[in-house]
Amino acid sequence: EKPCEAKYDESVTTVRAMAHRWLSESDGIKEATKARYRQHLRAFEDFSENTDVSKIDRAMALAFIDYLKKTPSKRTGQPLSQRSLQSYQICLASFWGVLDHWGLVDPDARNPFSSLLRRLAGQRKQKDPREKQLRPVTRAEATSLLRHISSNNSLKYQFEMYVTVRLLWVTACRLNEICGRRIEDIDDRGDHIRINIPDSKTEAGKRVVMIIGESDCELLRKAVQKAVPKDQARRIRQEAKSLPWQGS
Repeated sequence: EKPCEAKYDESVTTVRAMAHRWLSESDGIKEATKARYRQHLRAFEDFSENTDVSKIDRAMALAFIDYLKKTPSKRTGQPLSQRSLQSYQICLASFWGVLDHWGLVDPDARNPFSSLLRRLAGQRKQKDPREKQLRPVTRAEATSLLRHISSNNSLKYQFEMYVTVRLLWVTACRLNEICGRRIEDIDDRGDHIRINIPDSKTEAGKRVVMIIGESDCELLRKAVQKAVPKDQARRIRQEAKSLPWQGS
């Protein structure tokens, strides 16, 4: 039997209905990106009063961007950053492209969400007040943070925080690359430990990170033992002993 496919009422072409259809059929978009797009589309749906997609035009798109610029973030209370505005624009421009593919908008019309944030001729580039000023963490700062965590017994996840910061320091990975790892991503080779990072925004980010320091390896082993039940940890150790590299 063929799997049941989602059916849509072709007579309903509102922003809400078409946004739901798009995200439901987009199996190539990561769940985190889908969640962000869903939030963006819901905001546009509310702004447009769930209008029919055929009524979306450049004036509505410009008005929506102006609305976003004037509306503080619910999370921070601050104006949206340029990066957040660009995320809205990318999402809605992609949405329009899908609508065009489905034949729901004028094929000769320009994408109303394209270049919404481009400066007009003669305008000075405005500096984003929330622009991040990034710099490398110094050894003294990392040591100070680790010392603070290890001496602060009131922290609920003291050990987990210490392991995370230590791994961030020795691997130079992103926070989500460390916190998102599963037990099966950690390969203990005895004299070193390999951390497999299969998911990343870029191909270069998909890599294997080596932990070679003896104290770092022991710390990670303790974290693994704490993360899995004793019987599962025993089984993992037994399976590891039977692997070919153990005898080499």
